[in-house]
Amino acid sequence: MPLKDLYTQFISGTPVKRKVWKGYWKYSYGAIKMHCKDGRVIDIKDSEDILFTISGILADDWEIATDENCSIPTV
Repeated sequence: MPLKDLYTQFISGTPVKRKVWKGYWKYSYGAIKMHCKDGRVIDIKDSEDILFTISGILADDWEIATDENCSIPTV
């Protein structure tokens, strides 16, 4: 589903991900943190490829992130 459909849950702290991702994003304390499959946690503002990040935001395959659909634990 589009990220806009998960927006209310996302800004409440629910982790979200794209179906093709092994990691997830989480909104916390006014910042979006990207929890990467390799364990790194990156502030979205520090994205190495902002156009790639924006293209992800525009995708329509978003879902709630859980321990079952991520390769790292959701916190």
